[in-house]
Amino acid sequence: MRKKVSLKVSPWKKVLRFGRKGKSNPSHLISLVDVEIQADLTYSEELIRILACEIKHLRNKHITLVKVLWHKHRLEEAMWELEEAM
Repeated sequence: MRKKVSLKVSPWKKVLRFGRKGKSNPSHLISLVDVEIQADLTYSEELIRILACEIKHLRNKHITLVKVLWHKHRLEEAMWELEEAM
């Protein structure tokens, strides 16, 4: 399963910082992952496992969602996706 992500980068004129100065809280650090970016600025994700399934009941229809664990992501980073997209 390939998942495409587009990134938009825009420069800031001013940088505003709030909170205390000093070193970052270690629990807020994001682990660095090697990602291969294609020439069109997209990258692909690899599906590892489906963890759960849930049906959302709306007024006129039902939507089936699955909780997906992606390659190079931790368990707490699993995402809910549409079943038909999987």
